[in-house]
Amino acid sequence: MELPNEKSWLELWAGGLLLTVATGELSGRWRNAYVAAKQETDRLTNTANHTAQQLHLLQVSHSQLEVEALGANQSLWKSLKLLEESVTNQDPHLRLPALAKKMIEILATYDWLEVAAFYAVNDNGTPYPQPLAQVGTMQALNVHDELLQQALKTQRPVSIKRDSTLAVDYQSLGTSLLAVFPITNPAGKTCLLLAVQQIQFQAFEPSNLNLLATLCSWLATCLEDNLGQYSAITYPTINAENLTHWHRTETEVHVALCLVACHHKSTLLVGLDIEASPLKDQYIRYFTSNIRGSNHHWKLERDNNTVMILLLPMLNGESFCILKYKLENDFHSHFNKSFAQAGVVFHHQYFYRYQHRQELTGYLDTLRQPRYALAVA
Repeated sequence: MELPNEKSWLELWAGGLLLTVATGELSGRWRNAYVAAKQETDRLTNTANHTAQQLHLLQVSHSQLEVEALGANQSLWKSLKLLEESVTNQDPHLRLPALAKKMIEILATYDWLEVAAFYAVNDNGTPYPQPLAQVGTMQALNVHDELLQQALKTQRPVSIKRDSTLAVDYQSLGTSLLAVFPITNPAGKTCLLLAVQQIQFQAFEPSNLNLLATLCSWLATCLEDNLGQYSAITYPTINAENLTHWHRTETEVHVALCLVACHHKSTLLVGLDIEASPLKDQYIRYFTSNIRGSNHHWKLERDNNTVMILLLPMLNGESFCILKYKLENDFHSHFNKSFAQAGVVFHHQYFYRYQHRQELTGYLDTLRQPRYALAVA
């Protein structure tokens, strides 16, 4: 066998050296690529973890805001009910000033409402110059104020149109007021009004004006002694006493929807028609106990059935279907019956940016009809 000569050894050495260099270069590149990929993976992992933490905090914050908003609505609702109860047994001539003083205490909790006052209105439709109650220091009321006269004439809330970048030129508008909210008695005459003279600039917006209008409409319901007569021909399955309760409930639900709409765009009303049966009271207790404490509910009677109305803020049709599915499974485990077997009918209505009472009246009309008129769930 012929041994490699010196030239062959040099070639082998040079080839090995080149192979080593090339291998080292490739190894370095792979190592650098691996380190870069690992750093990018770590960066993406940290970003994902940070995003997950932010999402969790956002969910927690949203839940807290939801509870606070619902709690604010519930607190205001309780205040309104206490206000109503406090004047129920008072003489009619004392009820008006008492209502004004109680409501101004509620309005005073809103920091953005700086100057406003309630004024009584005489039989001729002219406001008395002295306020019954006020927030801040109200300037002398001009009974010829154009905004005031328009409110008294139309018996509807009115307000000026305020440019977001300009100060109000009251002289050119012929008014010293920002908004006026008339309150009518059961006879249809304006007996009280809320005049607003000053609101924080950034708070002068429709949602706050709607809130004031809603609170004033609640005062109108507190003035009602006799809620009116209703024809038994229209709703043959509801007696006169229950019809009065239905009317009162419609007003309460309307106010509750308006209050919720001040904080949320969407609201769901759920009507539960519970058929007369030996277990009806147990069914009612079950549904009552499964309602979140911040939600409102009303119980009405129609023939021998009970109709429960539930107000569920921030729910839509899809989330209601999920809630209903969970409720029915739990209901079946309690009573070993489905809703259909227990004679429970659901009839829900979704409200988006609720404003007009006609929407609610149409929905409640379906609940007032005999059982066969409702769609079985």
